[in-house]
Amino acid sequence: MLISLTGWHSARADKSAEPATTKPATTQAAPEGVFEDDSTPKTSAVPFERPPGPLKVGVIISKFTATGPNWGGAPYGYTHANIAKALAVDGIELHAIVEPESEGDAALVAALAENFPADVPLLDGHDEEVLKTLDVIVGQRIANMQDEMVAAIHGAVNAGTGLFIAQTFGTVTPGYRDEVCDLFGMESAAYAFNAVPLACDVQAADPLLEGTEDAGVDWQAQPSGTAGILREGVTQLVAISDVSAVQFRRNQDPEFQLPLLYFTHHGKGGIVVSNFKDLPEPLLNLTGDPFFVRCVKRAAALRPQ
Repeated sequence: MLISLTGWHSARADKSAEPATTKPATTQAAPEGVFEDDSTPKTSAVPFERPPGPLKVGVIISKFTATGPNWGGAPYGYTHANIAKALAVDGIELHAIVEPESEGDAALVAALAENFPADVPLLDGHDEEVLKTLDVIVGQRIANMQDEMVAAIHGAVNAGTGLFIAQTFGTVTPGYRDEVCDLFGMESAAYAFNAVPLACDVQAADPLLEGTEDAGVDWQAQPSGTAGILREGVTQLVAISDVSAVQFRRNQDPEFQLPLLYFTHHGKGGIVVSNFKDLPEPLLNLTGDPFFVRCVKRAAALRPQ
């Protein structure tokens, strides 16, 4: 159900007008220090089929991420919303996913105007039934997520809504608890970052990488995102060659892997994860759809037909 900048709660689908709890259970402590074949990659196992018609895509714009707990000594602000600009293309119907208590936040209103099309529909990010109406949910650098949003996204993806994660997603708050790990396709996880690019390998051919063949399989990329123990069914497309070279926030495990680009499922929903801090050179000048648009379409196509 759509909501407006006034009267958030009255428009929530099948819910009472009482405001939801705004504080999550746990915020993670700040990090220490800083925030097959070698020549011919295998082909990923899941076929690519773009669903017909425009995709209904919801991009998270979060006041809690912008103003909540942080690891850098200053609020994160609303730069996480700039991915919406890259998705304002033909074939994608954009919506903004917001927290109910964002009403009246001038900075959020300004960020909406800066990053989204005029009169973009606003969706209640705490309402699972609303999120189930989307083809894909997009979250870029969403450091803080309230319990209600985690639960709503978890349920919507399980029911078949796709998800595209770019870098962090609930990493500071609530941290890598079970529901968040489900959305990363991992058994356990930790934040991983490196100050400079590292060697990485192309693991599989996939439509997400179409047009990068001339770059070979040995790339350089700077990681910023999530490493962990991958669950069965994860398809790695690009991965760090030597995980021991990466700086971890804490809880580094010798079994951890750091895929920089991969896809997985939670229930019926397809999930694409990009752990690139900045896109590596081979992904910057793609022919056809740009990289983030490809990721959204891929997440939608991973839903069982």
